[in-house]
Amino acid sequence: MNKMTEDNKLNKILSKIEAVDTKVTNLDTKVTNLDTKVTNLDGRVAKLEDKFDKRAEQVDRRFDKVDNKLNKMDKTLTVTYKQTGHLTEFENVTLSKLNSIQYDLSYLIKKDKKAVKND
Repeated sequence: MNKMTEDNKLNKILSKIEAVDTKVTNLDTKVTNLDTKVTNLDGRVAKLEDKFDKRAEQVDRRFDKVDNKLNKMDKTLTVTYKQTGHLTEFENVTLSKLNSIQYDLSYLIKKDKKAVKND
């Protein structure tokens, strides 16, 4: 009986060891699965980072193009403003001279009419 009791105890210990081994194996499988998932996530994150970097480069290029266009427009507007300013000045001088000529002609016409009346 003593031998049976020892065998029973050893069987129980062996059974507990096997149960722990099964749990460790299951845990190891879960860790492996998690490791696989993390590796897959790392790959996805790397792809997203690449996409983000490409988009950021595209946005930077677009901003550079817009900035260049704005600079060109600014230069064009500055030149146009200067040209328009000179045209306005020319118009004012021309109108002043035309008004002076009109006044002189008006004076000469009146003078001529008086001379014709007096004759």
